[in-house]
Amino acid sequence: MVTNVAEMENLTLRVISGEVDCQSRNIDGRRARLFLQNEKRGDYRVSFFPNAYPMALSFNFNKIEDPVGRALNQNRMFRYALSLAIDRAEVDKLLNWGTGQDIPEMVVPPAHASEKIVREWFNYDPDRARFLLDSLELKTDSHGWRLRPDGKPIILECIFADSTPIDWLELVQEYWTEMGIKMKLKQMSYRSWFDYIIADHYDIVADGFMLDRDRNVIVVPHNMFPYLSVTSWAGRWGEYYRNHGVSGEKPPAEYDWFYDTWEHLLEVLDPAEQQTIINEMRYRSFLLGHTVYVKSQMPAVLIIKNNFHNVSEGMNRGDWVKRGPAPDFPETYFED
Repeated sequence: MVTNVAEMENLTLRVISGEVDCQSRNIDGRRARLFLQNEKRGDYRVSFFPNAYPMALSFNFNKIEDPVGRALNQNRMFRYALSLAIDRAEVDKLLNWGTGQDIPEMVVPPAHASEKIVREWFNYDPDRARFLLDSLELKTDSHGWRLRPDGKPIILECIFADSTPIDWLELVQEYWTEMGIKMKLKQMSYRSWFDYIIADHYDIVADGFMLDRDRNVIVVPHNMFPYLSVTSWAGRWGEYYRNHGVSGEKPPAEYDWFYDTWEHLLEVLDPAEQQTIINEMRYRSFLLGHTVYVKSQMPAVLIIKNNFHNVSEGMNRGDWVKRGPAPDFPETYFED
């Protein structure tokens, strides 16, 4: 039996009161101590597994109603500067109890994770960040807020679904405030969040993205290149590709390689060759810098009622493909 829960807080209460048989999705890892403290009361056990989702900020390249903001979002140097302004070590210490994984190794193939061009995106260097913002001639007003080329203050609207924790976003908001950049946080339902992405009414999308699981590239390629209208950083380009130019907006020529390579990948049968192609696609996608990766999340939590059996507790359920129970053969689950 599946029960719909309107609020995430209600799910937490149902867990500790013993009303959940088996659940991992939307179980708040920050409440791990609370869940552990109530194991006996709720007659359940808590299992942990690596969380596959690095929390990330994707900039909207297709903001059609604001050409100036669109150009700023598309500026790779601007995004790089904001990435340098984020103190990821502090984020990990404050929110992950210091358990966060190394983000480069999550978002690019292992062979590239140690490269300087990759690592420099994760440095904390606020002085260089200010220098880069100055070099873009983003001047400040009398209150220290940076201005767009048209003289208006830079205000980046960041949308996020109600299932996304707000704490890490508030930290990023503080870091960017120190750079003179305002970020406006806008929380909404998961359904509205998708509607906003398709309509391009935002500057930044906050979410966890799945470039850390190779098999997901074929299942969900839209996080790597503009493939669908729900590609959070370039939905109109993805719409153009999927609709063969009937609607949407034609992507820049630099994305032609991704589309050509994708079409070729679908015809490749050799697993080793597939993996080589996927690794190159992931690497090149990262270098485009459309997404600023902030942190890895805490280990994910799996709640299992004590009378509920045959659940593979060690299985990694963290990636998109395994968000549901199907890979664990739920038809073999049983309860006393």
